[in-house]
Amino acid sequence: MDNASTRPVRALARRAARLAAVVAALGLSAWAAPVGAAPVATGCVVNGQPQPGPEINGTNGDDDIRCDSLGPGDVVFGYDGRDTVRVTFNRAGVVNGNRGADTIRVEEENTGLVQAGDGNDDVVASFNGPSGRIHGNPGDDRLQVLLNEGVVDGNEGVDTCFVNEGTVLNCNP
Repeated sequence: MDNASTRPVRALARRAARLAAVVAALGLSAWAAPVGAAPVATGCVVNGQPQPGPEINGTNGDDDIRCDSLGPGDVVFGYDGRDTVRVTFNRAGVVNGNRGADTIRVEEENTGLVQAGDGNDDVVASFNGPSGRIHGNPGDDRLQVLLNEGVVDGNEGVDTCFVNEGTVLNCNP
């Protein structure tokens, strides 16, 4: 190869080396998700067994479901039974307790949808953001939201709501 034909190859190699140095300096991974990609459910465990998203499925019995984070497209299904569902961050995901007397906790932030389902359910959320929606659905539910900027709706049944601010529908005080 003569000198003229190796110049483009060397220039490309230099660019690749500079890019690799920038990626390393910023602590980025070459395998990171593309920009704009929807996050997937992280840290989800059902009855002690890890379960990857985007669908997190309980059983028809009593379940213990825990997730660190839910994102757009992620859905938790409790199904039947007296389920306990704990989600740290619900960032545009969906939590469905389904049938049974369920306990649902959103420990940090809800900007998604929480549907308790049929039955006498207990829902507690620390912060229901502007796009957050919490629905009791049929049954005599107890809904507690410490800081509400979204919508809390008891729906059918004799529901008791303890909500600080925001839109509250179909609830007894």
